[in-house]
Amino acid sequence: MTKSLEREKDRISAWLKSKHYPAWVAFRHHRTRDNKSLDFKNHQYLKQIYLDESAYIAIMKGTQSAVSEWLHCRAISKAIMGRKMFYVLPTDRLVYRVVRNRIDMEVNFTRLYQGFAQATEAGLKETYRQASSMSLKQFGLGTIAFVPSNSSPAFTEYAADEVIIDELDECDPDNLIMAWERLGASEYRMQVKVGNPTIKVDGSIADEYDQTDRKRWLVPCPSCGKETELDWFKHVVREVDEKVYVIRDKSWDWENDRDIKIICDSCGKPIDRRAPGRWQEQNKSIKSGYQISQLFASEFTIVELVDRFNKGLLNESKLQRFYNGTLGKPYTSPGSRITEELLNSCLGEHLNGQHIKVGVGIMGADVNDTVNVVVGRLLPDRTVMVTYIAEIEKDETALLSLAQAHDVKIMVLDALPEGYFVKKIKSAFRGAFACYYAGHKEDHVDKTKNIDVDRTMSLDEVRGMFASKSFSLPKDAGGIPEFYPQMTAAQRVFDPKMGKIGAYVWREGSKPDHYHHTVNYLVLAAKIVVRNVR
Repeated sequence: MTKSLEREKDRISAWLKSKHYPAWVAFRHHRTRDNKSLDFKNHQYLKQIYLDESAYIAIMKGTQSAVSEWLHCRAISKAIMGRKMFYVLPTDRLVYRVVRNRIDMEVNFTRLYQGFAQATEAGLKETYRQASSMSLKQFGLGTIAFVPSNSSPAFTEYAADEVIIDELDECDPDNLIMAWERLGASEYRMQVKVGNPTIKVDGSIADEYDQTDRKRWLVPCPSCGKETELDWFKHVVREVDEKVYVIRDKSWDWENDRDIKIICDSCGKPIDRRAPGRWQEQNKSIKSGYQISQLFASEFTIVELVDRFNKGLLNESKLQRFYNGTLGKPYTSPGSRITEELLNSCLGEHLNGQHIKVGVGIMGADVNDTVNVVVGRLLPDRTVMVTYIAEIEKDETALLSLAQAHDVKIMVLDALPEGYFVKKIKSAFRGAFACYYAGHKEDHVDKTKNIDVDRTMSLDEVRGMFASKSFSLPKDAGGIPEFYPQMTAAQRVFDPKMGKIGAYVWREGSKPDHYHHTVNYLVLAAKIVVRNVR
């Protein structure tokens, strides 16, 4: 490097240090938990965010967008400046993970941070580990309080200069009201709100972003020069029929080794999604806002994103995750249900009650005054052939005899409300499991053969299996009493009273939907078989 370039680099560094200290810390000193310096080559969009000194910043982002690293660097550098930082995460478990797996490691790898972490003590690294508590980190005269949103006492004793809310939509909205009160005595009163969007309602990250200047990231087309906000439906896929899409990159197919190219909607030539671009305001506001998509912000290939999108076309939960996690946008479902046409499209050539020997026997049972049962065979290709559908008496002997007659290996029943009946079946049948709709995002099976699942995601999977023709129903299924009416009774709708800010749920209204849940238990039985095979 020539002396003139060295002087210019030093001049820029001095200017950053005096005018944008957090950015100077990030560009010159910050080390990641992997002991690497920040690399903006594939993250050009981050540069302006690091330089942003607005009093209010809202970032609506997809996953894996490197924004968390910015939050950590911002919090620590502001604390070094003497600020009192109030850093909120959804739960105490997440606080532990972020502090231990990210913050502590970044401090241990960054010499500048070590110099300010309990700087009056000797043996800086060891002192940092011993003197810093989980929830309170000190850097020189400044501090960072890491607070779980589900703990009210944590919001009552700390006077802050800046509040950072990470994963806003997952936080407890009632306690967040108290978070802003922590800024009352400060001359700075800065707010940063970041999150992966879910749905757009009051207080969500989508709502907060909408009140800002709503900056969008523009990338130039190298062929025609047009600056473009990368859009999934303009530059990656094109709809040719209802929910039928083709890739805009006409020279690509699934046999190619290369990634799918993003195509300019003006000239039809490829766009480099990693190219340097610029943020453009869409609205006049003193509040600063950014929307970040994996189209330009992640290391995932477009092929991987297309695969996620295709799976989402068959499953509402996966489609919502595609919008939220990949595109960094809220998702509003038009509402879906299992239709009679969808059921008819899955009719096979076998009759109800016909004994099929291929595959593994599985059963779902919904217990009320009677028991709705659906028996099936998990076939080698992982599809399910439904072989018997019926409503029987609530009698343990009758249910166990039915399972034996159909060579059932795994049975899943609803755990509630008939807990005593289910307990007796579990005691008598080794392959019996009880299902609880407990809200877990991932299915969980414990040692007592209880299954915890998210109700909406689980029922979404049932509809997705019908949409993908992964079920084969008896050809006379339409004539089975109450089967079609109960399978088509529920609709996927938004309930503003569910979860932190509302959520999508399946509602059956005044009509019974026992068979709908019975088929869901059948799917869970199939998943247990697959898990045991692995």
